Amino acid sequence: MLFTFVLIGGCGKKEAPPLPIGEEELIQTMADVHLAEAALQNLYGEEKDSIAQLYYQQIFFIHDIEKENFEESMNILRRHPETAERIYSLVMEELSKREANAE
Repeated sequence: MLFTFVLIGGCGKKEAPPLPIGEEELIQTMADVHLAEAALQNLYGEEKDSIAQLYYQQIFFIHDIEKENFEESMNILRRHPETAERIYSLVMEELSKREANAE
């Protein structure tokens, strides 16, 4: 019986732990990553890898964040899809704003 309560208690939704990067900064960073990945779409092999590395270094520099903190934030979002969905929705809104400002 105790096992059943432990099992049921473990099935509840857990809140995502705090992200190592502030949410607004993460949204801006993810938007830039999205644009970088789009730019890399037609490249292949070593060329794609080396340019991707440069893009990511520049993005992390611009946003003044560490690669490890970004990766940890992404890992947290993978484990907490509801939080990820909410943040990704905000990333899409940010990309829409940028597109509207570019026109």
